[in-house]
Amino acid sequence: MTEDFIDDNTTQRSLLFYGATKAFTENMGRFDKRKYGIDFRVIRYPSIIGPGMTTPRVAQYNPRRYGTICQGKPIHHMGDA
Repeated sequence: MTEDFIDDNTTQRSLLFYGATKAFTENMGRFDKRKYGIDFRVIRYPSIIGPGMTTPRVAQYNPRRYGTICQGKPIHHMGDA
């Protein structure tokens, strides 16, 4: 089933660890705000990088770019920005 409209109240059922932890953290922030009045903020880093990175596709973008920079080679940006 697909949703025609998605907002903050749409049920989140992520199949990936990143999405599951994102939803968990946001819900913990809502809980703390409601129960304790805490103004909760979170920083989510887009990817984890390090030696032996094997995650496919997008997650390899940053490690490859940093590797190129560390080797003193020029980087080539592809995209709109």
